[in-house]
Amino acid sequence: MIIMKNKVKHLSRRSFLTFSPIVFGMIVAYILCNEMKIKNVAIDRVNMVEVSKVLIGIWGTLLGFLMTAESILVAFSNGTITNEFKKTGHYMTVIFQYTQTSIKLLVCILIFICIIAINEFKMCEMYMFICFMTMTFSDVLISLVILILMLRMANN
Repeated sequence: MIIMKNKVKHLSRRSFLTFSPIVFGMIVAYILCNEMKIKNVAIDRVNMVEVSKVLIGIWGTLLGFLMTAESILVAFSNGTITNEFKKTGHYMTVIFQYTQTSIKLLVCILIFICIIAINEFKMCEMYMFICFMTMTFSDVLISLVILILMLRMANN
């Protein structure tokens, strides 16, 4: 019974970690794009394609850092601190968070490479831009909070 409760707790935690940034990004993008439509804001295609190129570089750097952090966690999986995380079930949550954030970043990079190749930037692309920016910011923020919590646990 207790094992089942723990599995349900971890599944709900992981679902929250996965879907809350996506939903938050979609809501923010919807609100901002609606405001842009109402105010008839013109989208400068050339400028936004250039911004997208910079963003791909930032996402690539974040992806590299997350993969490195995950590799370090896996490499030291038999350490004393790591064993403490494993006992509480937080170890797999951290690995899950870093993995799903890495997958999201990779998808964002691939989509925006296609947008740059097409060389178009209209309201649909603006929606994706805002959504992905908000989503990745939320994911990185959650990853930082998890890292801080891990450091606190390690110090105790």
